[in-house]
Amino acid sequence: MRLKWGVGRLIADTPVTPLVLLIHHVGFEKIFPNEGILYPRVGKKSSIYISEPIDFTQEVTLLKQTKKTQEEIRKHLTDTIQNQMADLKQEAELFHNKIYHNKVES
Repeated sequence: MRLKWGVGRLIADTPVTPLVLLIHHVGFEKIFPNEGILYPRVGKKSSIYISEPIDFTQEVTLLKQTKKTQEEIRKHLTDTIQNQMADLKQEAELFHNKIYHNKVES
């Protein structure tokens, strides 16, 4: 799923560049499935993976100093987050499978 450029805009257009935490969960859909009565299912396995804080302050400053357009800045930041989310997803799924299924999928 592609992130929208508004993600990059939230970072680029603020007076103080925020720290970004990426979050990915595995198995949560088994605890709270989208169908039937909404109550938590007991005994299901889930993992929540949270990234280290990402500080884009220097990157935003550099992009603005090099006279990049607002669109280019937003796209660059969104692409960076998209790539880091993909890496985090892979790490989370490997961790979840290793802990709960004693296997590693490639």
